[in-house]
Formats: sequence, C-alpha cells, structure tokens
Amino acid sequence: MRAWLFSLTLSMSHVSAPENEEQRRDPIPPFACSRPIVDAKWLDRPRQVGTSGKTVKPKVYLALGISGSFQHLGGIKGNPFLLAINKNPKAPIFQAATVGVVADLMELLPVLTEKIKQSR
Repeated sequence: MRAWLFSLTLSMSHVSAPENEEQRRDPIPPFACSRPIVDAKWLDRPRQVGTSGKTVKPKVYLALGISGSFQHLGGIKGNPFLLAINKNPKAPIFQAATVGVVADLMELLPVLTEKIKQSR
C-alpha cells in the first residue's frame, strides 16, 4: 500500500537509510521521513514531517530511528499512539512516545518484518 502521509491514519517515519536491497524491499514502506532523509535525496520533500515539512495527525505514529527533534515533533499533531524505536536511550522522541523501544533499528527491523510476514 502506497499512500501520501497526509492521508494516512498510520504514519511511519524513519531517519536511517536502507543499507541493502532486502531492507529497500521492506513490506512496510516508509510513508514519512525526517529532514536528513530528504537532504540525502532518499525520499522527496512531500514525505518530510516537521516544521519545515508536512504536518500529520495520525492515530498511530511509528517513529523508527527518529531522534525526535522539536522540529520533527512540531509536525505531529493531535495525540497519536506513538511507538518510538531508537538506539539512543536519551533521544528526545522518548519524551513524546507512548511506547519506546531502545534498540538498533537495523537489528530489530528484520525481526519485526518476519513477524509481520508470519501474521499475514
């Protein structure tokens, strides 16, 4: 399912680039991103969430590898269920998160992907 971030009730956002072809074919494509991804030209600016990007008001927001700068958090409106995964336990995103997981996203993502595939 490919959809623009502002029409979703589920927004996923991540900051780190896929490291290999398998991660690029991830069954859950990134719907939104932070500025470093746009600056690196991995996704287009319309997918950027934050004060210099789009504002989203999802019911569920998955912040995958997002540090949670105030600029990024400024693009998230309402009170979504925010699941944050970041390897830095002091990342600001955890202050806004409903649930926070301290883990390396690139190690955790393959496990999550496999669980999602199994549940289909």
